[in-house]
Amino acid sequence: TGVQTCALPISATLSPNDPNYLVMVNPTTALVTPIGPFGNYITDIAIDPHTGIMYAVSGNNGKFYTVNTTTGLATQTGNTGLNFQNGGGFAANSMGALYGVSNFTVYSYNKTTGKATLVGLDLLADFVDAAAFDPNNNFYGVEGGGGTDNPHSRFLVTISLLTGLGIQVGPMINDLDALAFVPVKR
Repeated sequence: TGVQTCALPISATLSPNDPNYLVMVNPTTALVTPIGPFGNYITDIAIDPHTGIMYAVSGNNGKFYTVNTTTGLATQTGNTGLNFQNGGGFAANSMGALYGVSNFTVYSYNKTTGKATLVGLDLLADFVDAAAFDPNNNFYGVEGGGGTDNPHSRFLVTISLLTGLGIQVGPMINDLDALAFVPVKR
């Protein structure tokens, strides 16, 4: 469908400007335009590439949401069955299937009920702070941090959707906390 013309990230709860908002970022100018408040505590979002529906999970509760991309309002549509999304990383693959990481475990999510289903085993060594699928449907995460040994160290991992195992790719990177892939031009 071509190259994205904007990004739709979320602002932090502690942001002095528009906390816990859906915002639009112009990739050419980096101008941030607030869209609207979620009305709920949202920590991770994923967009189904076929329907354009934005889904969200929370680091505060086990609720599952759909997000109105025009107003920013997050509406609870289900429950993940998890206490809350601990760590981070939530993404849709090219088929629109939703996957995420909570604690040290990979889950798939039902888009209707929000129910999280265990994928593989608890094989990640650290929290995953961000996740994304590349154009070939390989699942990547930013693993590390959150520990007392080195709270700043992060590393890119590929995550198996069969076993839940994360394999480190390349050297350590300090304080990385987001991940996305440039869409392939078609």
